[in-house]
Amino acid sequence: PVAILDSESCVENGSRSDSLCSEFQNTPTFENKIASLKPRERREYNEIIYDIPGEESYFYRKLSDDRILVGEAGKYLTDSILMSFYIFLKDDWHNYFLTWKGEPGKYGGITKTWQKTSEIFYIVFAISLLLLIAHLWYVDKQRREFDRLKERSSNLNEQLASLNDEFNLLIHKKTQVENELLKLMNNSDAVDVDKSKLDTLSQQEEELKKKLIAKRQEISTLEKQEDKVVENLKEKSEDITKDVAHKELERLIEKLHNIKRLWQRDLSWKQREELESEITGYRRKIPFTLSQSFILFEKEVIHKLAKRCRGFDEQMALIEMIKLISRCNKIDKTTEDRLHNIRRARNKWMHEARLPSEKVIDDLISTLHTFGVEPDL
Repeated sequence: PVAILDSESCVENGSRSDSLCSEFQNTPTFENKIASLKPRERREYNEIIYDIPGEESYFYRKLSDDRILVGEAGKYLTDSILMSFYIFLKDDWHNYFLTWKGEPGKYGGITKTWQKTSEIFYIVFAISLLLLIAHLWYVDKQRREFDRLKERSSNLNEQLASLNDEFNLLIHKKTQVENELLKLMNNSDAVDVDKSKLDTLSQQEEELKKKLIAKRQEISTLEKQEDKVVENLKEKSEDITKDVAHKELERLIEKLHNIKRLWQRDLSWKQREELESEITGYRRKIPFTLSQSFILFEKEVIHKLAKRCRGFDEQMALIEMIKLISRCNKIDKTTEDRLHNIRRARNKWMHEARLPSEKVIDDLISTLHTFGVEPDL
């Protein structure tokens, strides 16, 4: 509401029950009202404002000597935007959004609010929908990237496992060649040393050394790639949704718990083998179970059976104890062969870190189970 006042009259825009002219009939009336008040400048409007205590605030502009322009500033014209917003929430919000028609003229309730803001609603709704689609696309992209890195990490682990097997095999071959060389060099009759065989073995040793260096470099390169993938996984884990992150956390907690379960006594040897296979991801790569099983195979099975036989000696080798057990009829020929297979696999595991075959692992676990051997935890 605005009005032009002169010394005798007031003219305003429109006709309302709360009109300015009903409050101020002429210029003297308004000037008497503000005589004791200090004006306030509102720079963004380039206007002077008078705040009448307990009433309204008014824009004020002098047009000529006897004419002024007065405009109702309203209660929201404060120095603080937050204060204006607080006043709106406290006094008027419900009139716009919680009443159907509201008060006549000023508010109009939900119906009038909708008429005035429906276009904005459609725009906001459309933009919100587009933003939601973009957000879902981004989240899905991050999840797919996270899954891709996980798969890449798994593939690299498989490649590393294969390369390490090849590396161990090369070390085994190199050890064999070195043993043959030492045997040949330590021949008591130096004249009879086979020079041709010596040269062949030396050449094989050099070739194996070169292959080991190349294989080690190949493994090192893959390990660096795997480290980089893991770092990327850590970074991507910050971008994935809470739902995906929660599932990943559950998976890691379960895996950690499974590792701890290897030390629990309520697991059978078969269960321990299956559990460790799940942890490592490979059927035969069960180092904890193998080390435990081979140690207890010697201590709790062979050694105890051999002690019951006449002719037992604490200094006996494992092979001699198995033969002794067979001679005193503690086991049959088939069982003896199975125990010797386990013994050979045990020596290769303990001395060369060579994994036994699946059949030997099954026979080993079956033997421990038959004799009721508990894990040494």
